[in-house]
Amino acid sequence: MHFTKLQAEDQSIVHHLPLRGGAPDTQRKRAAETKTALIEAARKSFVEKGFALTGTNDIVEGAEVTRGALYHHFANKEDLFEAVFLQLTEELDQTARIRVASAPDDLWERVCTAFESHLDLIATSRAYQQVLLLDGPAVLGWSRCRELQSRFIATYLTQALETLMQKGEIGSAPAQSLAFVIQAALNDAALAIANCDSSKDDPTAPVEAFMFWLRRLRNTHPNSNSRMSGDDHG
Repeated sequence: MHFTKLQAEDQSIVHHLPLRGGAPDTQRKRAAETKTALIEAARKSFVEKGFALTGTNDIVEGAEVTRGALYHHFANKEDLFEAVFLQLTEELDQTARIRVASAPDDLWERVCTAFESHLDLIATSRAYQQVLLLDGPAVLGWSRCRELQSRFIATYLTQALETLMQKGEIGSAPAQSLAFVIQAALNDAALAIANCDSSKDDPTAPVEAFMFWLRRLRNTHPNSNSRMSGDDHG
């Protein structure tokens, strides 16, 4: 299990809490271990059973902690689900970035590789499909899901788009808005994969369709610096 940024931040918060009795370092370590165990147990149950069928008893039993420990670290089951959602979102982003590291030293191609890897990873992971796509919007709401995912997609994509526009490799457009449009299209392709019926649907079709659309954004005349139009698409 990866030690996530969320967990690292949690340890920092615990560090500043007043502690009574016992060695502070020992209590901080125990608190961090308890929270990690809860997230791991919840993740396993959310993936296997789904959010609706996962009870808090399943989580505390899986983590081997008390119910009081659960509510000490999380306000409710939804709060714990968000922690799992964020952990999986970060893992997905980090794994896709590892694949990008071996891509050609061309910003546009690296952007394309990142998104193709993102969809390929979703196609092969029940965890990503169940938590991020099937349960995420229902439990957290569309706005919160978008906000959490944007930390890893739209934020970095906006910077890349601005660079590509400056180089004239894609047409000029509001970079942040375009990043959100691409993120929405990516999420829709991922949902199509998650809801795919393997007995009759081709799980690679949404990936191919998204990549076809994405690559059409590249300008066939890199130095034109014109606004996006039908003439600009390659």
